[in-house]
Amino acid sequence: MRTTTLHGAGDVRVEDVPGPVIENPTDAVVRVPRAAVCGSGLHPYRSAPATGQGPRMGHEFLGTVKVPAALDEALPPSPPALTDVFCTGRHAAVTARVRPGSSVAVVGDGAGDGAVGLCAVLAARRPGAEQVVPMGRHRERTDLGAECGATDVVPAVGDEAAEQVRQLTAGRGVGAVLECVGSMQTLATSFAVVRDGGTVSRVGVPSCGDGPIGTETPMRNITL
Repeated sequence: MRTTTLHGAGDVRVEDVPGPVIENPTDAVVRVPRAAVCGSGLHPYRSAPATGQGPRMGHEFLGTVKVPAALDEALPPSPPALTDVFCTGRHAAVTARVRPGSSVAVVGDGAGDGAVGLCAVLAARRPGAEQVVPMGRHRERTDLGAECGATDVVPAVGDEAAEQVRQLTAGRGVGAVLECVGSMQTLATSFAVVRDGGTVSRVGVPSCGDGPIGTETPMRNITL
């Protein structure tokens, strides 16, 4: 069968590989009619060391398990969102304990103010959040947040974005932050906009091994 493999930074190939086989009773062979791209693939794409045989890429897909069935060509293109972006945004809102009347910021920077971030806006509005503010540097994406139920839009990142959110919340900050990227900058921004006693729900795949979580974070009673 054909698959996409990563042989090193920037070295992506489509190759013939052996087909899957059942090895254990818990295994399943899955026919994949639709697949989606995950932002976590960006991290190894830029930094993976060169290898003789690269790993197979892709883990967000819809498939048919262990039964013979014809591929339904009429399957619409939208269900692949259920494999990654929708459930990720939903998970962010649930773990942040978004409730009726909550104030929420969705922190993005490319990936976060794209599909995952917009799904997080939808997920925050569903339980009745009163204020939902998507943040990110791509205005054409953050503006879509209004169509998804955002009450305000902050087309900025870093200190500028944090100041705008403080202005929108009378200086208090938001009660919940849905951090959908995983970078050092977006985590720092999340701590800058969350109010004391608030929650930062981080669902972006981390691109760094540390973060600004020193003494200030517990002293402010922030839940990460």
